[in-house]
Amino acid sequence: MINQELVKSKLNYDPLTGTFQWRKYPDKPVGRKTTNGYMDIGLGYKRYQAHRVAWMYVYGENPPEDIDHINHDRLDNRISNLRLASRSENMRNSSRSKANTSGFTGVTWDKENCKWAAQYMLHGKCNKIGRFNSMLDAVAARIRANKEYGFHENHGVG
Repeated sequence: MINQELVKSKLNYDPLTGTFQWRKYPDKPVGRKTTNGYMDIGLGYKRYQAHRVAWMYVYGENPPEDIDHINHDRLDNRISNLRLASRSENMRNSSRSKANTSGFTGVTWDKENCKWAAQYMLHGKCNKIGRFNSMLDAVAARIRANKEYGFHENHGVG
């Protein structure tokens, strides 16, 4: 396990840009982009996600919870873009799915009923809000649900 002392002895971190530099080799790049879109950094023969290294660098702790990228950019490791979040909170700040066709998370066209359907996922369960004649009504219902159930303002963006 890494600790703040180890991280600070090996790396410099700029909290305003979210970038790391090696203390010993400042011109050598730090980290690599992983297949799931995050940056990771090798320290002590093990790889760590850069956002967790940033959190350790600044706060001196390795939280058991998720660290959420507020703006959904997995490579943006500025400390102002990171927040502690439970898995449920993190899921309530997800990007819009690439499969989304309506342009709004949780709103789909119900071919069978020829109506717009609004729904949301919470704690692994799909919750149906209702069926609507207009897409705008379905979107408005989903926005109300977002507020009522504590979805982050960036949920479904990008």
